[in-house]
Amino acid sequence: MRSAAALSWRQEPPQLPQDTFNAPLYTLKAFAIVTAIVVSITSTSGSIAGVMAYLGVRNVIDKPFHSTRVLAYPQTTEFAAHPTFDHDAAEQRLVNVFDKGGFDS
Repeated sequence: MRSAAALSWRQEPPQLPQDTFNAPLYTLKAFAIVTAIVVSITSTSGSIAGVMAYLGVRNVIDKPFHSTRVLAYPQTTEFAAHPTFDHDAAEQRLVNVFDKGGFDS
C-alpha cells in the first residue's frame, strides 16, 4: 500500500472557468450596432434633405437669409482693391512699431 505522501503528487488539475464566449451572439451584437449607426446617419441625411426640399433650397445661395451672412461682401470700396505687397514698407512699419515699444504699447 502506498502512503498518502506518495499519492500527493497526483492532484487533480485546477478547474478552468467556464468559457462563456458566444461567437454568434457577439456577431449579432456587432451587426446590430453597425446597423444602428448606419440608420442614424441615413435618417439624419434624409431629414436634412427633406427640410431642404420642403423649403425649396438647392444650395446656400438659394437661402437669402443665410447667403447674406455667409457671402457678405464689403460695402465700401476701401477693401475692394488690394495694393501689392511692398516688403520694404512692411519692414519699415515693423521697425516703427518696435521703436515705440513693440506691439503691446
